[in-house]
Amino acid sequence: MWLHKKSESSALTVVSNRRKLKDTLLHVILQLVQPGGAIANQQGPIDAQSQLVRDLLLIPTDKPDLNVALNIIESVCKFSWLEKTL
Repeated sequence: MWLHKKSESSALTVVSNRRKLKDTLLHVILQLVQPGGAIANQQGPIDAQSQLVRDLLLIPTDKPDLNVALNIIESVCKFSWLEKTL
């Protein structure tokens, strides 16, 4: 029969892969917003970068990497502060 029951291990693998994807994308965002990054330097396709951030916000997650998230916030705050002082 073509119908089959998903095992719990396959469901856990999907959750694990989803979390790995979200963590990897958070690292990409961190690289983009850090000083010297493409967003911080206003380089590259800004519309694509902003779409990446919007899409990342839509991916549900249960336990994000807080260290990376805090580093992103810190970098954005530094960038905002620098923009205001220039």
